[in-house]
Amino acid sequence: MEHVLFYGTLRRGFAVRRELRVEGMLEWVGERTVSGVLHDLGPYPAMTLGDGTVVGDLYRVLDPAVFDVLDPYEGYWPQDPAGSWYQRVRVAVADAPKGAWVYVYNRPLQARAVVEHGDWIAHRNARPSPGEHF
Repeated sequence: MEHVLFYGTLRRGFAVRRELRVEGMLEWVGERTVSGVLHDLGPYPAMTLGDGTVVGDLYRVLDPAVFDVLDPYEGYWPQDPAGSWYQRVRVAVADAPKGAWVYVYNRPLQARAVVEHGDWIAHRNARPSPGEHF
């Protein structure tokens, strides 16, 4: 059984999963934390591997074809990992014995703010922006 963890605009409460039409391909398991560092890129976050905690929503993958939609959305191209904006990697997470896929940023961050508490929803709620699909 495959799992994927979303920490940004694909989390519950955002319209992106519905807009991408992947909701029926996934089953929500619950909120979980993983090791990493969350960075604010403006309209969306970036996670890097590291010593911190990132809050996300864990989903069971019901249809592996979901990655045919998620990979391009996240700027991950399996045929060109080095040129991708994000890498899809497995991370350890509770309730996912084989770990969960997560999209990790693959570009220089150039002094982007770190979201210290690691929760994108709490961060966005602290500074809402106009037009947010939340």
